[in-house]
Amino acid sequence: MITFVFAESALEEVPEKIRRKVKGSILDSNIMHKEMFKLKDFKRRGRPDLIHFSLLLLLDSLPNKKSELQVFIHTRNNKVISVNTETRLPRAYNRFYGLMEKLFESGEIRTDDGKVLLKLEKMTLRELIERINADKTILMHESGKRLGIEKLSEKFSGGNNLVVIGGFPHGTFSDSTFSLIKGAEIVSVFPKQLPVWSVASFVVDAYELYLEKREH
Repeated sequence: MITFVFAESALEEVPEKIRRKVKGSILDSNIMHKEMFKLKDFKRRGRPDLIHFSLLLLLDSLPNKKSELQVFIHTRNNKVISVNTETRLPRAYNRFYGLMEKLFESGEIRTDDGKVLLKLEKMTLRELIERINADKTILMHESGKRLGIEKLSEKFSGGNNLVVIGGFPHGTFSDSTFSLIKGAEIVSVFPKQLPVWSVASFVVDAYELYLEKREH
């Protein structure tokens, strides 16, 4: 099993400070750029598209089709989205944006027959990691040990492998996140920061290779 956690993700409701000046309830720098200059740490915020692309990639992956995948989105405001891996997300971003508005308003998204597809809870990253209780934790960061797909595939085990990826467009993890997962193995894809979905793609390819080796 591989569990992805996108930590400190740039997915949040529009802050009160600019709420009356924008349309939409989810912060999006693509359409609220001018107003976001007024927000603290604005360069790391307002990028729901990063999560959209990453989720589409993971939910379509072979590990997910083999029931070997879990995904959680930890937001910068300490809310966590649990993703049912049977969820079929909308491909169009505007529809995904609307889905996130509904999720943050109601707390969950269900099918017509009552199955929970997405659930939003107030939860710290520490609480989430404790709930996952992984056998092995890998933190993806450009300062870590550079590994190719083959070498990364060798890091996975038969238990629950937790991979933490920053869900933000710029900067790095907060000190509290680094402190929380200080026992993790830090792995780099590239010496410079890459888009979130590029890192997720690299990791899921490595896990697919691990599964191939395990099956043979």
